[in-house]
This record gives sequence, structure tokens and C-alpha cells, in this order.
Amino acid sequence: ARPPFCSARRSPDPAPFPRAGSSRRFPYGSETLAALARWRRVSDPSPKSKAGAPLCQPGRNCWRVEQAARAALVVDAADYFRLARRAMLGARSQILVMGWDLDTRIELITKEEDGEAPVHLGALLQWLARRNPGLRIHILAWGGQSWRYLGRGTTLFRLARWRFASPQIDFRLDSKHPREASHHQKILVVDDAFAFCGGIDMTGSRWDTRAHRDKEPGRRRPTTHRRYGPWHDAAMAVDGAAARALGDLGRDRWRIARDEE
Repeated sequence: ARPPFCSARRSPDPAPFPRAGSSRRFPYGSETLAALARWRRVSDPSPKSKAGAPLCQPGRNCWRVEQAARAALVVDAADYFRLARRAMLGARSQILVMGWDLDTRIELITKEEDGEAPVHLGALLQWLARRNPGLRIHILAWGGQSWRYLGRGTTLFRLARWRFASPQIDFRLDSKHPREASHHQKILVVDDAFAFCGGIDMTGSRWDTRAHRDKEPGRRRPTTHRRYGPWHDAAMAVDGAAARALGDLGRDRWRIARDEE
């Protein structure tokens, strides 16, 4: 039986980011890595409109308002995949992944940067679960395009292995939405202490650098290695109450997807 999906045990160190100067080790993304090393402290959690009323009003134009003690913008998936991997390597009790799409075959870093941990998403999650018996990994993907998994080589076999042989990893398809709608949230939460939220799915055809070169050698589909065009997107990295709120959102969506309400 799989364990219940509950709030995570928070890590005492919620900032698995590089120290200043470490960006020189990487062939791209130095701007984002330097910014993350410095962070940016959020001074005003509730900006005001010209009329003086809060711009974000729960129940009217947003779900809830929470403050992030630190926040940073991550631009493009080359940086996001690497930083997401680093965050997951520091997980102690829970990893929550939500997305419009998911492909376990993607490389999160280049093989030249490889260390002890796997570079591919699916293998990494399984490696993390095997190393830490107390870690729980929950993955929620939109169910509207589930047929895509049939053509993704090892992804289907990886999902089957998680289903029947990896009780620490729970993958679900979310189809609880109005007709012709889709779930488009792209969120990663680690231990309710640190989170990414933005527009980048952990899937193929998303990886690119800020340069967006016409002939980028790393911009190829998994397995087939077919080229795809430049892709530009971004995500926010947050900690504190904002990260905990994103964890709450993930658990709410999980319960709805599983008809637990």
C-alpha cells in the first residue's frame, strides 16, 4: 500500500543553491546561477494599486497571498532543469511534481556535468527513492494527452515500474477539469520548503539556453534526437510560506484527482 499524501517534513536548509562564484563551472546559464547565489529578498508581499487597494485579493483574482522570504527568476529550461535536479537531490521527505506534460527520458544536466546521481529525470527519481526510504515522490500530470506516453519509449516502462515496484513514487493522471480544458500548472515543491512555479514542463522539446541559437546541439528530442526549434520560458523559485502554499495546492489537486474529497 502506498503511504498517504500529507504535508512534508521541512528541511532545515531550504536553499539548495550554489554559492557565489560557482557558476563558472557551467557552460551556460551563468546569469541565472549568479542571481540565485545572491537571491533577492522580498520586502513588500502585498503591492498596492493606484487606488490603494491590494492588487491580489483572495477569492476575487487569486487563490491566496503568501510571502516568499527569497525569490528568484529562472530563465529557460537549461537553468531550470539543472536547478530542479539540485533541489531534488536535497529532498528529505517529499517531492511534488505537477505539470501539463512529463517525459522521464529528459536529461536534466549534460553528461559532462554528471556526478554520482543520474542525469535523466526518471532514473534520478528512482535513485533518490532507493537512497532515502523515507522520501515520498508524488507526480501529477494532465490526463488529456495520456496517449502521448505510448510513443515515448522507456517512459511507459518507467511508469509501470513505479506503479508496481516503487511504492515511494506515485504517478497519477489528472483529468478532473471542465471539458476542453487542461491543467497547465508547472510546479515543483521540495519538502514544503522550496518550490519552483512557472511555465516550464519537465518534458521533451523544452530544453534551451538563453542564447537560443539556431543550431544548438543540446536541443534535441529524447531517444530520436530530432532537432526542435528554440524554446523560451521562465519560472520563479521561492521559499518560505509561498513554497508551503504551493505544497498545499499540490495536495489539494492530488485529493481531487483521486476523488478523495
